Amino acid sequence: MRTLFLIAFIAAASSFCLTACFTPTNSCTATTCPEGCCDAMGSCRAATPLNCGSMGASCTTCNSGEMCSLGACRNAVYPPCDDT
Repeated sequence: MRTLFLIAFIAAASSFCLTACFTPTNSCTATTCPEGCCDAMGSCRAATPLNCGSMGASCTTCNSGEMCSLGACRNAVYPPCDDT
């Protein structure tokens, strides 16, 4: 009887520890990340070509020749070269 109680106690403690230890604590939302996007780990990232998005939306990666502007990937427009 004592062994059965000990096994049940260890199982319950292990279950609690696994739930508490591996539950993500990051809560990336529009409220907590208004200027950036949320990565796969739930962390807020500043907008860059590799992490493009805003208002807590999922981050996207811009394609070659695009830049992140106002939270969306857009065609990069470069000023003309002045070779004078």
